[in-house]
Amino acid sequence: IGINSGAIVAGDTGYQRRREFALVGNEVHVAARLQELTEEMNASIIASDATYKAVEELFVGIPIKTVPLRGLKKLQKAYIIRGLSKRAEENPLTLPPVRSIPQTTVRIEPPAEVTCPPAEVLPREQLRHFSSVDDDAPAMPDPPSLQGTYEDDQGPPFRLGP
Repeated sequence: IGINSGAIVAGDTGYQRRREFALVGNEVHVAARLQELTEEMNASIIASDATYKAVEELFVGIPIKTVPLRGLKKLQKAYIIRGLSKRAEENPLTLPPVRSIPQTTVRIEPPAEVTCPPAEVLPREQLRHFSSVDDDAPAMPDPPSLQGTYEDDQGPPFRLGP
């Protein structure tokens, strides 16, 4: 698990028939790169410095020297999370109240009117070609026929060609 804190953009993207939930922003990329680093560091959870500082009294974290993350120019300070601290039992984690979470608002604006000029009607004989250099000749010559044998691990070899 790679954990990072910060401002992101989250929401549904795509067409009506193919909609996906997406997260966008640099903080998302940092979290993804920290998650990739967990395997290399043999760690279950790696948290960024910004995330760990907010909960350092509740968790035991081992600092990692500033680490390079793939695709990012800036080196990141991070911590390997080893578990809950003894202070966490006295002060358990709780979720913030619902009223403190900002609400998403959607503004629906009417579409702007689009006017298109009338389409030019071409004579039927011009519809076959896109330009004056276009003709019926193929753009590429036919490839030569294959010759030889083909074999793979799915069955016996077979001859190619005529």
